[in-house]
Amino acid sequence: MKYKSVKIKMQQVKVGQNNPILNMSKIKIPTDWQNTKESLRLVLRVIESVRLYDTKPQPNALEYATFVYSKGATTGPLSFGGEVVFDYAKRRIVYNKSGKDIFKISVNKKTQRDIFENLRKRLVKVNKNIYLEGEKIKDTGELDINSGDAKRYAVLQYRMHKALSLFRARLNGLMTQVSLWPEEFDVAFIWFKKGFNEDIDPHMMFGFSPGEKKNSNPYIYLYAKPIVEGMKDLKFPANGSWQKDWHTPGVKFDLEYFVGKSDPEEEVAKVLLDSYLMFLPYLPDTKNA
Repeated sequence: MKYKSVKIKMQQVKVGQNNPILNMSKIKIPTDWQNTKESLRLVLRVIESVRLYDTKPQPNALEYATFVYSKGATTGPLSFGGEVVFDYAKRRIVYNKSGKDIFKISVNKKTQRDIFENLRKRLVKVNKNIYLEGEKIKDTGELDINSGDAKRYAVLQYRMHKALSLFRARLNGLMTQVSLWPEEFDVAFIWFKKGFNEDIDPHMMFGFSPGEKKNSNPYIYLYAKPIVEGMKDLKFPANGSWQKDWHTPGVKFDLEYFVGKSDPEEEVAKVLLDSYLMFLPYLPDTKNA
């Protein structure tokens, strides 16, 4: 048997070159995207209602968690088959099963309540036993999602999920998965020094927030519980600053610090690891120590 020789021309490409997934300097989150940010969060609360129906109570309230995928958010696999995803840029909810889109729901210029009712009716046609609880889904304002801003944020969210996952893989011990929390719209996980109950066991939480206030910028954060004297006086890397006014005081790292780094995901992971090692000696083995 004769084989034909084929020459393959390899093109050398620098990491991050012309690739928005790898080059953070090309990602720009506008300071006036408040309407888009809040609208995405309100739709995510609708996705959360599916998780709450389909998931029994979990340790550390993980039944409230949704998950990141490259285009936005997902419930993950559901017990009745398929998954419900929210595509930020296309501004729609999709229920897919066995590789097929069963139905799609447009969300822009709709109200949160109308989107919820539409999703509930569509899912009942899939399985008549499905009942979504919508007591907390009350917003009746028209949602306003800019597709360009939503697409850029989906890319950023996906990259920060990767950064947190890189960091998490370097830790030992019990941890929650990296999840997307609809209420605050942040991506985060919890590491436990002992036990697995955030109400009573010493732990640290690491996450990424799009910014909770109007015109606030995205940032990386961490906090430890219980808070021990001396933590706030540590000199944190990456210009990290102690936030005493948070519900649980902790450290904030402005995302601007990581923009333009040759490997921003790795830089985020490194900063969090350095900060974790700084906090670790202060964290007691028991919450009441």
